[in-house]
Amino acid sequence: MVDFRVELGARVRERLTTEPVILLTTVAPSGTPHPRPVCFLWDGSAFLISSQPRASKRAHIARNPQVALHFNSTPEWSLDHREFLRVD
Repeated sequence: MVDFRVELGARVRERLTTEPVILLTTVAPSGTPHPRPVCFLWDGSAFLISSQPRASKRAHIARNPQVALHFNSTPEWSLDHREFLRVD
């Protein structure tokens, strides 16, 4: 869990309350990760994720509740700050 009392935690809290979209990654039955942007709300202790009733993400989460959530990168990041990994 994030410690909201420290500087990084304060930045995370700011993004949790202002970002309209977060990236949700679920896992398909085949083991393939499925990232997708979703609208969300942070209620202070849990994420509320928007979903259509028959969306595949619902079935993925029902089968495997382990998911990853990621913020989109911020405009201040450029390619000069990133490392790249070649995947063949």
